[in-house]
Amino acid sequence: MLLPSEEVETPHITTASYCQPASNVKETYYDCIPLAESRIEVFVSNVAGQCPYPAILNAMIKSSLHPQINFDPSVDSVMTTINQTIRYLANVQACITCCYILIDAEMCKLEFINAGCPSILLYRSESRQIVELESTFDSLSLSSINNDVVCHGEEMSWQPHDILILSPNAITERKSLNGKPYGIDRLRKTIIASADLSPLKSNGGFSQILTLTLWVPPLIVT
Repeated sequence: MLLPSEEVETPHITTASYCQPASNVKETYYDCIPLAESRIEVFVSNVAGQCPYPAILNAMIKSSLHPQINFDPSVDSVMTTINQTIRYLANVQACITCCYILIDAEMCKLEFINAGCPSILLYRSESRQIVELESTFDSLSLSSINNDVVCHGEEMSWQPHDILILSPNAITERKSLNGKPYGIDRLRKTIIASADLSPLKSNGGFSQILTLTLWVPPLIVT
């Protein structure tokens, strides 16, 4: 599992995360990199396959992600580069789900490409509604990579107090003692009920159900 060494805190964006490693999940790489006071990128990849390939693949993804972000952090360019990186390993049987999100608080926009990642939720503070950032295309299977593929992202508005929540399938599928799964609806209700808390308090309240939480404080435009 590859994780950032510390949380990000800027005048516009704050992150809070919770991680509980498990032996029965995919190999995960999560990164959150501030590009400026008002811009931040978030990347998540999960690799399923025979060991040690998942860990190796995530390490390769990380090594290609950071130089590309320094050169061109746009959503299309980053995900196209990631796709080109893993296509050279077509002889490795593995399945990769990943998501790249670029948030620009000053421009009030969010751009993303979601390749098979589940449960990426955006809480809209103004309407107190939750929008799902659905997968824009299927997971990246190394056995069927198209060498000429170019990834294209989608754009959404990003407003002060909006919250981005990333969580794995294991959370919504986790069952109680009576065998009932937690479920996406209960996750949504918990997010709405805790949305007014500070990032750390909110994350503490979500500690049993969330992996990553991104929080936006009031945006001040000068």
